[in-house]
Amino acid sequence: MPIPESCFGCGRCCVRTSPDFDVLVEAGDPVPVELTEEIAGLRWMRRRGDQACIALDAVTRLCTIYDRRPQGCRELQRGDPECARACDPRPP
Repeated sequence: MPIPESCFGCGRCCVRTSPDFDVLVEAGDPVPVELTEEIAGLRWMRRRGDQACIALDAVTRLCTIYDRRPQGCRELQRGDPECARACDPRPP
């Protein structure tokens, strides 16, 4: 699947189930604590039952906490290797 022209409404990086796409919530990230879970002493973004990020709106495919998203999400850019992997239709 090609990389989209825009990230707006894509959400592919938010629905991949590979550990590569687990998002660490760092100290200082303004993420609401109820959207995170603690694993091995670290805070991570929770996932829905379908393994998509808990903050991804399933209908609009937009981030519901965009202005407060974790640093890891802020750093991901369209066309990055992680983006290309998220757009790859093969299982992670």
